[in-house]
Amino acid sequence: YLNLTYIGKPNLINGTQKIISINLFRNITCEWNTVGSATEGNQITIRGQIFSRNNSNLNINFTEIRLRLSGASIGTTTTDVNGTFALIYTIPGGFLGSNIIEVELFNYPNIYSNDSHIINIAGAPIPSADDIGGDDDDDTPPPFFNFFLVFIPIIIGIVAGFIIYGYFYLKKQREESRIVKLPLELRIRNLIILKDTGRLEESLSYLFQSIYMELIDGKYGRRKKVNETIRDFAIISVRDLKLNPTSIYPFIQKVEEIIYARPFIINDKDFYDTVELFSPIYFELTGYNFVLNF
Repeated sequence: YLNLTYIGKPNLINGTQKIISINLFRNITCEWNTVGSATEGNQITIRGQIFSRNNSNLNINFTEIRLRLSGASIGTTTTDVNGTFALIYTIPGGFLGSNIIEVELFNYPNIYSNDSHIINIAGAPIPSADDIGGDDDDDTPPPFFNFFLVFIPIIIGIVAGFIIYGYFYLKKQREESRIVKLPLELRIRNLIILKDTGRLEESLSYLFQSIYMELIDGKYGRRKKVNETIRDFAIISVRDLKLNPTSIYPFIQKVEEIIYARPFIINDKDFYDTVELFSPIYFELTGYNFVLNF
């Protein structure tokens, strides 16, 4: 509540009077009601309810919000009296695979939901000959029909063989190029020391800054800029560096939650959960399992 007290003229305003009720919230959480998979060209309805991250009884109503698909803005809408929103959206091309849907307050880009929604997008089906149509009245085979009937499958088989060989060759080259070898033994030892001395928040911040970011720099030559948030770098890791979103987003969201939403109140379980989320990322970048010997 906003209260004003005026002592100078008691005959005009005496004591304290309530002027207006003000709802304060630090950040937001979203409860999603959206499909988990779609196909390019599909029209889906993105639904959810927004409320205060620290007070689930406080709905963020009559508020303009922006929705993002893997970092790209896809539209704005306004919540209703219950904090509920709905946006009809047609899935475009270029988003194959696992993508993340996020919501943020339109006028406050730093106020965003810590609960994102993952949607798997498949490619649009290729139309069949029946869909395209044709003239079935003329039964006379075209010239050289019998020749092409035998020759074309042979050509297709040869081309398919080259395509399969090229696919596995490029896949092997890509997997080898994603592996980085760095002397991280000292950094891992420092991580263990921070954990053993009870500095859990520092240890997880060190895991992100000095191990994950060191691997990214060693592999891609990419460092986190001063004006980039942890959330920004999660999107960069998936969109620009092509890392697996199902590994990157849960790990970075956990680090972000511990550093900003729950500082100084984490326990050993939070530490081990975060290390477990980091393990597949470490394997993806180094080819080794991330094992801590306590």
